[in-house]
Amino acid sequence: MNFPYPVIAMLNGYAYGAGCELAVSCDLRVGGEGISIGMPPAKMGLVYSP
Repeated sequence: MNFPYPVIAMLNGYAYGAGCELAVSCDLRVGGEGISIGMPPAKMGLVYSP
C-alpha cells in the first residue's frame, strides 16, 4: 500500500512487538530520550508469516 504523504512515527517510552512493527512500517521515526524498542518474538525464534 502506498500513501501519498510521508508517515511519521513519534516514539516515547516503550515500543515492543506491534508498536515496534508499526514504527518500522513508517517512513520516518523520531524518538525521544530513553526510548526502548524491541521485537520479543524474534528473540524467541518466532517468525511472522507474510
